[in-house]
Order: sequence, then structure tokens, then C-alpha cells
Amino acid sequence: MMKKKGLRKWDRGITFESLLAQLMNLYNQYTFAFFTDRGVRIARKLCYSAIGLIQLRNGLRAQEAIDSFYYWLETKEKVFYIRAKKHGEERPVKIPAMLKYPDLFEASRLAGKITMRAYGKWVERKLGVNTHTLRYAFIRKLLDLEVPGDKISLVLGHRKPDTTYEYEKTYEKLRILEKIDL
Repeated sequence: MMKKKGLRKWDRGITFESLLAQLMNLYNQYTFAFFTDRGVRIARKLCYSAIGLIQLRNGLRAQEAIDSFYYWLETKEKVFYIRAKKHGEERPVKIPAMLKYPDLFEASRLAGKITMRAYGKWVERKLGVNTHTLRYAFIRKLLDLEVPGDKISLVLGHRKPDTTYEYEKTYEKLRILEKIDL
């Protein structure tokens, strides 16, 4: 008997734009709240939303986004390279312009160390998806912009183009199905 393969949790057609809007909204809410309540809980939420924006903007894995957040806070560099967790390749990272260093530096000191588990739970609770969905939405955005697969592989740090091709195949299947309106 053949097992049916359903859509993965990150294959559900959630767009880069919708995730960006949700994350920007949360970031703005938490920034405002942080000015009135400098508590640990709001500080963590502010950090989570900033990490989400970094992850979405760069197509990073969750731990890479957390590491990038802390690297930025340590160095104040807005563009840098970070070592990919999966293969050890260096990947470029650009910090979104909307993130404000002084607020996030203070929030991170109050929040303590952000763990991947806690960040993942926050993403699921606030966005209704897992952290890999942010990476996949970034890939979909690049495919929408018709960036060639080999260039996407470079940005994502994939050693084999086949890995990127799997994302492309899944995305093409969804695009075909979206065109059929019954």
C-alpha cells in the first residue's frame, strides 16, 4: 500500500508578504509596549519578532536567525556572513532596516538567552506556522521574482542544487493547482 504524501506544514502557500505584514505588526506592537512596560515577557516578544523578521528577510534556518540577531547586537553590523548550521557554509545576512538597535539591545538584555525551542513555540502560536515556513516563504518570493535556482542555492547555502530544485518542484505544483479554479 502506498502512503499518501500531504503538504508539509511549510508548503501551504503562505506568502512572504503576509508573513512580513504579520511580523511587522507584532514588532511594532511590541516596540510600543516595550516603551511602557520594560518587563521580561514583552522584551522576549520583541526579540522573537525581530528574529522572525531577520529569518524571513534572509531565508535563514531558525538557529541561524537567532545567531544573526545576537551577532548584530554584539557588532552593530547590518550586513555580515554567518556560518550555516547544516553544512557549515557561510551565508550572507542583512538586518532589516526597521529593526532599531538601542531598543533591541536593551530588550535582549532583559529577555535573557533566546532558545530555538522558545522561538519556535512563539512562531507557531503567533503566526500559526513552524519556523521553516519563514524560510520557504523567502524561497517562494525569490521564485516569484524569477531568481534562477542556482542563485537561490547560493543565497540559501545549499551545497547541492537538487535541494533547491525540490523547493522549486513543490512551488510549481502549488502554482499549477492555484490556477485551477473550480
